[in-house]
Amino acid sequence: MPETSGDVTIVRREYSHPDAVRLIAELQDLYTRIYGSPAAIALYRSAGYSDIPHYGYYADNPDTVSLARKLRADPEDSPG
Repeated sequence: MPETSGDVTIVRREYSHPDAVRLIAELQDLYTRIYGSPAAIALYRSAGYSDIPHYGYYADNPDTVSLARKLRADPEDSPG
């Protein structure tokens, strides 16, 4: 149960059996594949994100989608 004091909330970690953790991860992955990914990926791509090579922990995962977008400085925001 989270502990709240003013603006601060503390959430404590609990031990879960490894099989339960694995099952939850698989269910989240399945849900994402069925309901979440296509719309989210389309939204990012429509906002100017493009595919990049996978990296890090997900580099060898064939189900991974890695996207990036170049940022540009707004001339009006630059100091000077």
